[in-house]
Amino acid sequence: MNQLFKVVPPIEFVNEVLNLFGIVNFNENYKFTRDDIKNKDVVTKLLSIGLEKYYINCKYKKCFTNLDEKKTITILRQLVRIYDYKINSIEKFSNGKKYLIYHLSKNIILNNQDMESKVILQFD
Repeated sequence: MNQLFKVVPPIEFVNEVLNLFGIVNFNENYKFTRDDIKNKDVVTKLLSIGLEKYYINCKYKKCFTNLDEKKTITILRQLVRIYDYKINSIEKFSNGKKYLIYHLSKNIILNNQDMESKVILQFD
């Protein structure tokens, strides 16, 4: 079925995970950083939410062993990808320190006509 999930998480469950990060729903334009994840204690909450029933065992062990803020973003990316969304990151500098700002956005899918006009195949 899927390389990550034995059962596809329902959209209600993914919305619940989004709420942990401070995102109300898929249409919200909310930005967050790793510090926000740390302040909201997302790591602990993500461990208690019951993701093991959705992930394949070996993938669950890999993702949730030594869970940190970076891995929580990876997990969020995996969950929203199912519903044609992605987590983008933007590099920002403040007081000489670099950090990433993350936000949720919808994948833009080109229709077949757009794809055909942009693809060039050459054979030698």
